[in-house]
Amino acid sequence: MKFIRPLCTLVLGLAVLLFFGLAYPHHLHYQEQFQLFLFDSTYVWEIVRVPGGVADLLGRFSTQFFLYAWVGALIIAVLLSAVQLLFLLSLRQVLRQAQEPSQGQAQGPWIGLSFVPSFLLWLFLLDENALMGGV
Repeated sequence: MKFIRPLCTLVLGLAVLLFFGLAYPHHLHYQEQFQLFLFDSTYVWEIVRVPGGVADLLGRFSTQFFLYAWVGALIIAVLLSAVQLLFLLSLRQVLRQAQEPSQGQAQGPWIGLSFVPSFLLWLFLLDENALMGGV
């Protein structure tokens, strides 16, 4: 039972990797050809100074690696797995604060809830016009 949660996260990451690597690699190539990332301070400052600019800059930086579909698929798989793990940790914290001390550890169907943001972001990334900064 202790290894089921990490195994589920690993299965999610592997499913995303195989999907974007095998079934949908042309999407990553399409994304890469319309993104430009320059290692120039003026370029970076123009992006960072607007609200959400740091996320946009990191998304543009990671998109440049989509030239190689498997590297792009690996980046997306790691990001979506990280989103799932971070949501699981925050969900645990909220459930721990909501419980009475006499009750046991919260388990069960709440753990499955941690996969919802990752699946929604996966659907979001299927749009050709969706940028990686959204993740």
